[in-house]
Amino acid sequence: MKKTILVVALLALCAVASKTYAQDNPYSSGNFLIQATVGLPYVWSDLLVPPVGLSGEYGIVDFGRAGTLGAGGLFEYANYHSHWIQASAFAGYHFFINEAFEVHAKAGLGYRRYYDLSGVGALFLAGASYFFTPHFAVTAEAGYTHLSYLRLGVTFLF
Repeated sequence: MKKTILVVALLALCAVASKTYAQDNPYSSGNFLIQATVGLPYVWSDLLVPPVGLSGEYGIVDFGRAGTLGAGGLFEYANYHSHWIQASAFAGYHFFINEAFEVHAKAGLGYRRYYDLSGVGALFLAGASYFFTPHFAVTAEAGYTHLSYLRLGVTFLF
């Protein structure tokens, strides 16, 4: 019974919070997203600095209620007694469920370097963001970035 009340209360809180502002689609063409994340690494041994990432994405095509297509770049860094870096370019598609909750997918290519190895690799992410205000959200993403499989962070919309 307590679990049911807790679930109903959380759903009601999300419903109320999602109506805190009136924009239909906060991310549209011409807007810019900046995201800072911390990732869960693929390898835990010898980890000195977990994967930290910074990305930016510019809205290119606005499809109205159907979503927004953007393009951006991602830089991610980790340290396992050696610097592991990744710099990628990606395309992202964002779909807002309501004014506060959006889901997105990203795919791209990038340069990766660790130890003495380097090369080009793919980037695939699926995620969701919850906007507490029209310009600030918490974000979770899962997928493949070469350095992490799960990323948690914050998103700023300009």
